[in-house]
Amino acid sequence: MGLFGNDDEQDARLDEIERRMRRMSEHVTQLSADLSQTRMELLKTRLAFDKTVKGGDLDPVFGKLNESLKATRAKLEESQAAADESWAMLQDGSDEAAAALREGIEGAWARLDEASAS
Repeated sequence: MGLFGNDDEQDARLDEIERRMRRMSEHVTQLSADLSQTRMELLKTRLAFDKTVKGGDLDPVFGKLNESLKATRAKLEESQAAADESWAMLQDGSDEAAAALREGIEGAWARLDEASAS
């Protein structure tokens, strides 16, 4: 993949970038879930202070929201697993293409050396 013979260094840098991007994606997902929970608590507090709705009315609503949040988290985990698998397939394909390109260039150099020697 590298143009100047530093393939290992570039591969290591790309691997580190990939790890950081995955961590950032996981953090954003977790922060979104935390924000949803915080907003639910804020709504509960606001309604308690406004005294417009009784606590008995809130419990079923928050129970449904909590179940919805659990289902959403499960779907996010499934999506993350699918994304990890797709990323691995993409990386493997990229590695194979780079290896094929490298072999082609080495073959071209070998043929050029043979032609020069003749």
